Amino acid sequence: MTYRILRNALTCAAFFLSVTPAAADPISALVLSVGAAWGASVATAGLGFFAAAAIQIGVGLAVSMVVAKFTQSRQPSFDPSVRFNPSQPIAYQERAYGITRKGGPVGFTIFTRFPVYPGSPVWHDCRAYVVLLAAHAIDGIEAWFVDDREVTLNANGAPFEQPYDTNFVYATPHLGGLNQPVDPVFRAGIAAFTDAHNFPGLAYIACRAAKTKDDRFNELYPNGRPVWSPAIRGNRNIYDPRDGARKFTRNWALIFAHELVTYQGLEVDWDEVAYEADQCDTLVATGDGTLLPRWRADGSFTDDMQHASIRAQFLLAADAFFYEREDGKVGFTAGRWIEPVLTLGPADFLTIQIDSTRDIDIAQEYATTYIEPNRKYVDTPTGAWVVGAGGGERKDVSATLVSSYHQAVALAKRTARMEHAEYKISATLKFVGFDIRTHRFVRLELPEMGISCAIEIQKLTLNEDWMTWRLEGTSTAPDDWLVAPGEYPARPVYDRIDSEDIILPNGSLQVTYGGSTSGSAALVATWDVIDDSYRQRVRYALDGTEDWSTFVPPAGVTRLEATGLLDGRRYAFQIRNERGGKSSDWSLPVVVTARADGDAPAAVRSFRAEAGSSQASLSWIAPNVANYRATRIYRGATLDSALLVQTVYGAPNQLDGWIDTGLAPGTYRYWARSINGSGVEGPAAGPATATIL
Repeated sequence: MTYRILRNALTCAAFFLSVTPAAADPISALVLSVGAAWGASVATAGLGFFAAAAIQIGVGLAVSMVVAKFTQSRQPSFDPSVRFNPSQPIAYQERAYGITRKGGPVGFTIFTRFPVYPGSPVWHDCRAYVVLLAAHAIDGIEAWFVDDREVTLNANGAPFEQPYDTNFVYATPHLGGLNQPVDPVFRAGIAAFTDAHNFPGLAYIACRAAKTKDDRFNELYPNGRPVWSPAIRGNRNIYDPRDGARKFTRNWALIFAHELVTYQGLEVDWDEVAYEADQCDTLVATGDGTLLPRWRADGSFTDDMQHASIRAQFLLAADAFFYEREDGKVGFTAGRWIEPVLTLGPADFLTIQIDSTRDIDIAQEYATTYIEPNRKYVDTPTGAWVVGAGGGERKDVSATLVSSYHQAVALAKRTARMEHAEYKISATLKFVGFDIRTHRFVRLELPEMGISCAIEIQKLTLNEDWMTWRLEGTSTAPDDWLVAPGEYPARPVYDRIDSEDIILPNGSLQVTYGGSTSGSAALVATWDVIDDSYRQRVRYALDGTEDWSTFVPPAGVTRLEATGLLDGRRYAFQIRNERGGKSSDWSLPVVVTARADGDAPAAVRSFRAEAGSSQASLSWIAPNVANYRATRIYRGATLDSALLVQTVYGAPNQLDGWIDTGLAPGTYRYWARSINGSGVEGPAAGPATATIL
């Protein structure tokens, strides 16, 4: 065996750069092409298409081998599917995973008259068109964007925000169910439409843009017609072997398995998929005090994309490893440290080359360009992961399936650690390559060279002699595989200069009890309009939660009734001003307890206390009002300091009482307060005094 220490960094061809076009049966041609050469030995060894075609395709591959393919300059990429709704004679089918913002091709378009909303007696001349979102059922719309502005739609599908209003722009989502109804407005306005035009299995938006005056056309339709590119909750038919359900998910392992099985014709071991899904759901610190799942996938693909290119994006998104099992199924592991269980020593190598030097031009700063939801789901670089003092070359890697900052930073750190690894190894293995095919990590022990370390296998291929294996890898350690809370680089700050004045905040919000006729609690929010050009957005949620209900009242409306609330629970309300797609900060929350009955009952009557042996007997007559439910008894030196000692439920206008037992000698003072069903107290009665001897 020969050891050679190299001074130049090793170079290798990435697995996914040798790709084959997407096809319905991506396996059979590869297997058949080597069937005559291997014959029965392939079946005997239990090797599938990866090993049989090892000359063309690697048996095992780690994310490090695809980083180069997605390395880019610091200029953000531009995905036209996000910004445009292209009209074209042929459009490839699209599929979407997780939460992703996307536009889509125009399915058809027509100009005719339509009702303003389903059943409306008012009709307008409109340009109607369909924007295709996905060739499968989706889970819903996460956020609406029209002409790159985030908007909120009313019940009829019209944006509240200016310059749009209920007379011009409409969008109705259809989620792609097999039994989804035909769009009612299209059905009414297009003579050729029948009940059969429900487009089963296609998720789409039915869009309408009303004809307008020439002087408003450019304001309303800067792109000729509204461009819809919502953030959608993608495929809702992802199989989860942990509970046997098909569902919407952002779990990277479940989505990757769905892609491999459904679109690429491969097989997986669902027990292994379940285990990897649990690893992806593991919560990790994000650097801002919150915890989020470790690996998620959010993005979309078209049918003209090559299978291998799609796999490469998945591998990069979760720092993953991809390999062939002996039974021919695909195996994969999401990025994490796994303690090596196999060791390679001198007897396992024919040749080995080890590089322990650094390229003079190696990068010192690393960043991942990912999709940032807080910036309208556009490409955004992370803060730089700096090696040493930094200041040198910078490397940016584009991760199109990543939309979480913590996930993007983890990829930047891993890229840095791989490129600055202590050892880079290129070797020819003996037959032991069969044993390590499914392992991402092995231990390397070379006593003669003083080397003892863990190795991440980046690429493993079977050589032309069908006996030896080519291995490429880098040294690694557990610290390479997780970002500590204090390690996260600060997010970049993106300042902008607005052409309009700053939107002033609204500090006039008030929330009061509003009464209820349904028996549930209700609150009423009111506010002032400080500028007629502003619209207001109001939201409320249970105090301490982020499950907001949001409303954009029509112009001139300064009152919102929130009904169906939980009796006795505290709710937080906020308001902000908006204009032309811009908004002020949210106001400070106004927190109010919701009541089904806000009217206090009258005070109890004839409240008395009589002393006995170690006890005080209290009596009173309940008020003669219908909303009386109970009487609270307070005991203490003063009313303000008295403590609640008992609640006695009863009926209106009835004599009631309670005995306070186990009292030590002394003088005791009591107060009584009537309450209604929502716990609202009436006036205090008392004090009533009892002296225990």
